[in-house]
Amino acid sequence: MSKSLEDLNAVLFSQIDKLSTEEPGDKLSEEIKRSKAMVGVADTIIANSRLVFDIYESQGGMKSIENRPDILRVKKHTGNGK
Repeated sequence: MSKSLEDLNAVLFSQIDKLSTEEPGDKLSEEIKRSKAMVGVADTIIANSRLVFDIYESQGGMKSIENRPDILRVKKHTGNGK
């Protein structure tokens, strides 16, 4: 299961791609319903992440990257777009 905001971002952009490629009709209606549900969950995850960050920062966490909660971690990019 995905645990980072980067993963959440990728899922949301993937859903945008699905919405832009669906033909009008029942499948599109289902994707719209799914998207609305995903946005609700994403909003909760983002609010929770903000709370985690605020607590982490208030405890001096910015000085200690090693102890950063998983949800705040950013993957290293290799520079080749992956």
